[in-house]
Amino acid sequence: MRVRIYDMNRNVVYEVTEQKLCPGGYSFPWDGTVNTGYYEYPPDEWSNIAPAGLYTFDVEVIANPYDRDAVRSQALTVVPGPVEYLGYDDGGTPDDESDDNHLYYLRWYALYSGRDASYGEIWLYDPELDMVWSWIVPVLQCVVHENCDGLTANPNGETHGVIIPVPVSLMEKAGTYRFVLHFYDDYADTYKNHQVKAALEVNTLAEPLSFEVSTDPSGDSQEGHPGHQVGQRDTIKFYVVIKATLIRRGKPSFETIGFMLKRTKTGEVKRKTGYLVNDPNDPDGPKDLGGGLKRWTFRTHKVVNDEGVTDWVITREKGRWEIKVAPPHESNTIKFKINKRAQIVRVANSWVGAIPSDRELCDAFVARVYNHVGISLPLGVGKQYNSTTEDIGVGCLIFYDDEDEPEWEPAHAGIWDGGSSVIDTNCKLEEHKDPYRVMKHDQQKLEDKYPNESRKRAPKELKDLDGE
Repeated sequence: MRVRIYDMNRNVVYEVTEQKLCPGGYSFPWDGTVNTGYYEYPPDEWSNIAPAGLYTFDVEVIANPYDRDAVRSQALTVVPGPVEYLGYDDGGTPDDESDDNHLYYLRWYALYSGRDASYGEIWLYDPELDMVWSWIVPVLQCVVHENCDGLTANPNGETHGVIIPVPVSLMEKAGTYRFVLHFYDDYADTYKNHQVKAALEVNTLAEPLSFEVSTDPSGDSQEGHPGHQVGQRDTIKFYVVIKATLIRRGKPSFETIGFMLKRTKTGEVKRKTGYLVNDPNDPDGPKDLGGGLKRWTFRTHKVVNDEGVTDWVITREKGRWEIKVAPPHESNTIKFKINKRAQIVRVANSWVGAIPSDRELCDAFVARVYNHVGISLPLGVGKQYNSTTEDIGVGCLIFYDDEDEPEWEPAHAGIWDGGSSVIDTNCKLEEHKDPYRVMKHDQQKLEDKYPNESRKRAPKELKDLDGE
C-alpha cells in the first residue's frame, strides 16, 4: 500500500509504502513533514515541515503487478487555471446597502479525460484555511461554452471559465482565498465497486489586490469636513467621493470594487461601490507611470447621462468613519469625520432671503435645518431651549428673551454661524413687515434689540459628535 500526500498543484510532498498488509481497515497519520525532496517553496531553515496550506492525498493498493487499485481517479485530471476578480455587485442601487451581496470571480480550469466528468464542486477556503462555502459546478455560468455544465472533458483538455458569486459575508477577512476544484470521473463501470472516483483536488490562489485609498474632500482631522455640497435649501445634499488607486500593467478586467465603511464609535458598517474611471480626460483617469505601469482609479462617483451620481451621501450620516477597500483585497485605512456643525450653517445660509413654504416662525425654521442634517429638534422655542445645554460651537442655537424681566424666558431662536451673524426668521423684529423671511442678522444688533443677554445652546447629540 502506498500513501501519497499532495499539495494543491499535484506535487508529492510526502510518500510512504507499507508492505504485507493483511485485509482490514488502517489509519495513517501524517506529521506534516516533507520527505520527497520537493521544495517549490522551501520550509523554514533547518526544518522539513511543509508550509501551511491545503493538502490532499491518494492511496494505492497493489496486490500484484496486474491487480492494483487507487482511491483517486487515474482517468480524470483537473488542471487549475487562474482566478480573476470580476467585480462587486451593488444590486444596481447605490443608495441601498441591503442588496450589496456578492463579489464575483472567474475560475479557470481544464478537464482531461476520455469522458466528461460526472460531477464537480468548487470549495472556498478563507485565509485561515477554513472551508466556508461550496458551489455545484453545473449551476455556474461558463464564459467559454454556451449552455455548458462545466463538466465537459476531452483527452487533450477542455477549458472552462465559470463565474462564481461569493456572498460578501464570506470574504470579510483580508488575505488569500482559495477556490479548490473537486471533480469526479465517469468510469464507475470500469471499477470493482462500481463507484465514480474523485480526481485530486487542485487550486490556484486568489491573491488579494492592493489599493491606496483616499477621500475627496479629506476629513481626516478632529474637525472633519461637511463634504461637497449640491442643491439648495430642502434639496441640499452633502457627499464624499471615496477613491482607491491600483497600479498594474494593462487595464483591470473588472469595473467595480467594494469599499467598507465602519463608524468608529458604534461599529456600524456600510458598503459602497467604487467604479473604474476609464475616461483619460478625467482627472482621475488612467495615468502612465512608465515601464508599462498605469495607475487606475476607482471612485464612488460616476457620470450617468452627463450627471454625476455619487454613492456616499452624508447629509444625515454622523460621526467618524474608517474606510478601506473591502476584503479580500488589501488597502490602507483612512478616517473621515463628518462635520455636522458646518453642515448646519451651510443649510441655514442657503435659506437666507427665502420664505419656507410652510411660512414658519423661528422655532420651525431652526428645527427644519437641524432635522435636515439628521439632528432631531422639537418644535417650540421653550422645548428647544429645555432639550439643549450650554454650548459655544459653530452652528449652535442662540436664544433671546424679549421681556425685560428678572426671570429669563426664551422667546426667539436662531442659528449662530460662528462669526458675527445669526440666521433666523424675522418673527420678533417689528421693523420687518415679513415675519417669515429668513435673514442673516448682525448678532450685535440682535443683542441691542433684546433686553436680556442671549444664550447659546445645542442638543446633546451634536455635542457628543464633537468628541467622536
